[in-house]
Amino acid sequence: MIATNPLLTIGDPDPVLLLTMSVMMSEDAWVITVDGEPVSVFGCAPDGVVWMMGTPEMWKPHAARVIAKQTAHYVQRWHDQFGWADLWNWVDARNIQSARWLKWSGFEIADVDPNHGRERRPFIKFVHQQGGTKTSVIQ
Repeated sequence: MIATNPLLTIGDPDPVLLLTMSVMMSEDAWVITVDGEPVSVFGCAPDGVVWMMGTPEMWKPHAARVIAKQTAHYVQRWHDQFGWADLWNWVDARNIQSARWLKWSGFEIADVDPNHGRERRPFIKFVHQQGGTKTSVIQ
């Protein structure tokens, strides 16, 4: 979140503020819980921007399976509900887990920006097209 946050004038980004802003700006947002504790928040913002933020708990096997299993449902829901041909977002190239999840979910690499965001780091643009197919698996 710090690497991409465009709010350069406010100092280091506050994760709670960024999460709150993401939910408020979304057309559809959800919380994933395990044993009643939130492990991830995800949604789809205007123009088809898909996002997810979570705790390290989201990568534990049970939570990761639930997330992986439900992703296709929500991706299709957003295509159907909002009519966007493309769902997309930029992902920090260091975020290997998110890249694997997106590729597994049928997102494809559309672009690379070597100087993205406030920290000018490499980011990868992932896009899921309406009617897209799953092209790879989590390894």
